Amino acid sequence: MSDYNGWTNYETWLLKLNLDNDQGTYTMCQEWFKDNYNLSETEQPDTYKIADSFKEYLEELFWIGEHNIYKICDNWTNRDWQEINWIEITEAYISEMTEASWREDH
Repeated sequence: MSDYNGWTNYETWLLKLNLDNDQGTYTMCQEWFKDNYNLSETEQPDTYKIADSFKEYLEELFWIGEHNIYKICDNWTNRDWQEINWIEITEAYISEMTEASWREDH
C-alpha cells in the first residue's frame, strides 16, 4: 500500500530519493547491501534484521548530535527519521540488487 509516489509515506520516499540522487551516496548504499546481504543465500533474508542494521549504519553517518538532527540533503528531525519505513527501503535495495544480478547473468 502506498501513500506517496509509490512509497509508504513522504519520509520514506524522500530518504530513498536523497540516497539515490547522489552518485557517491548511491554507490555507498549499494556497497553496504553487497557487504551485508548475500544474494546466493537459498533462505529468505531476514529483512527486519537487515533494515535495522542499515538504519543504524545511516544513523552513524548522518546524525549531528549538537543540532539533534540527521543531515542528508535536508535537516531531518528524530520524528521524521522514525517515520521512515526501513523495511520498504531495504526491500527496494534488495530488489535492485537482484535485478542487477539477473541482468549480469543473462
